[in-house]
Amino acid sequence: MTRPSLADITQRAEDATEGPWEADGRTVNQCVGQWAEVVSTEVSCGSYCYGGTGRGVESASDAEFIAHARTDVPALSAAIRDVLALHSPVYRPFPPICDRCRQAFPCDTYTAITAHIDTTPKENDRD
Repeated sequence: MTRPSLADITQRAEDATEGPWEADGRTVNQCVGQWAEVVSTEVSCGSYCYGGTGRGVESASDAEFIAHARTDVPALSAAIRDVLALHSPVYRPFPPICDRCRQAFPCDTYTAITAHIDTTPKENDRD
């Protein structure tokens, strides 16, 4: 399997319906302004009885985004974890400094990442 391209991931995110999205049972809705369905498994009898199917994904851009999420998200998560591991605190001497760039901890790299993502481990996480 090839590694996901950051440029492609960014393009898919920009092309997809604006978020945030929320899962509600078997439906995914856009939660900006008025609710709008992004994905639906609703089957209308009129269309289904005459050979139609459930509505599914509402746009091709959203389908592309959803299909790639299974590989994009783990790749991005691994990249972030790797960068954070490089920029971990060293407590000697006190105060702590970044093990990688030797700035006061939290360093600029760590701060830039944690401004967007909560990195607090779950209670059952084991690294």
